[in-house]
Amino acid sequence: MPNAFTPDGNGINDFYPMNKFPALNSFYNVKLYNRWGEKLADLNSPNINWDGKINGVDAPEGAYVYLATWIGCDNVRRSMYGSFHLLR
Repeated sequence: MPNAFTPDGNGINDFYPMNKFPALNSFYNVKLYNRWGEKLADLNSPNINWDGKINGVDAPEGAYVYLATWIGCDNVRRSMYGSFHLLR
């Protein structure tokens, strides 16, 4: 998972997580939270990404948390969590 993104509209790193290796038709879920534990996004497809907005308003710069869960090509369910930074 990327550790930062910059949703500034320049076409580079404007979305999170921008999965470059989508495993379509398998289980995929990424939940994004702010530093207070409020869920901001629940992404159920590798083709869906967060644009850095909360209810249509730019989210503040800072640290955010992800929880990713997926089933790999070996049919094993995996999960990972960590943090990333939104930079403006």
